[in-house]
Amino acid sequence: MNTEQAWKIFKEYNAKDNPTQFEKDAFIEASEFYIYADRDTPDRDIVLFNLASFYYDNEYYPQAKKYYEILIDQYDDLSKNLAQTCLGKFYYYGHDGMPNYQKAYQYANQAAEFESNLQAQWLKLACIYQFNDSPSTDTRYTESVFQLTETVVHRQSSWFAPVPEAKLLIASIFSETKDPSIKTICEELLQEARAFLPRRLQQSKNPDDLLLMHQIIDMLPHTGQEILDIYDLIWLLKKDSAVSFTYAGAPYEVHAQQKDHHTVISFQDNWYCSIDDFLKKATIDGHVLRGIAHQISNITKR
Repeated sequence: MNTEQAWKIFKEYNAKDNPTQFEKDAFIEASEFYIYADRDTPDRDIVLFNLASFYYDNEYYPQAKKYYEILIDQYDDLSKNLAQTCLGKFYYYGHDGMPNYQKAYQYANQAAEFESNLQAQWLKLACIYQFNDSPSTDTRYTESVFQLTETVVHRQSSWFAPVPEAKLLIASIFSETKDPSIKTICEELLQEARAFLPRRLQQSKNPDDLLLMHQIIDMLPHTGQEILDIYDLIWLLKKDSAVSFTYAGAPYEVHAQQKDHHTVISFQDNWYCSIDDFLKKATIDGHVLRGIAHQISNITKR
């Protein structure tokens, strides 16, 4: 293999919607060859970032961390800034074993020097929330969060803008309030974040987005709540239960059982070790459920 062949494999892989395991293995081999062939190879930082993100999306976190750190060490541009943001989220969501908000803040603070990096701006404020014993009474802090939320909603250019993250942060700050009007506003913000996120999940394989959906759904009240989509299975399947739904006119059923203090899911003669495992891996006619969530209807708890 030479760098031209490696680059061709890299580009072809990124154009595929549903690559095979063989194509994934070829992508890894070609990307690593391209990265280590010559440090001055054109677009090497792009390959590094894509390979790190591939590992992150597939939950191979040590490898993702390794390549993000190479980017930060060897580059001083947008690629470095994006890698700092990703490593910040790596530590924030505890992919190193446990959440490390100090390290997450360190990377987020560096990345937030780019004012246009709204993900880093949100992450920095989210880390500060973890350090703050009384965030709702910290006027300067809450004003920063409100300003960021207004900015991301106004500038929203894609489903990857941190709109649900910012709204969840506001709801978290005021989660202990006794004021019914503030409680209502926070619930509305959570519902808005909840409605925004499925479109991102349809396009993204990033595991952090599913963690985010968990956090939002766990904060919402479920008494009498309308069932919106398959992500409501996060709360519908917490106990022994069955849920039916329709896709392409055909009926399907999902069953949940409690075993050894955790939930296992059965669907289409397959078993999944958790609700997350089910939402990430379950397929119908070769389509991953999160990719066809908008086409699933008539979700009913049995």
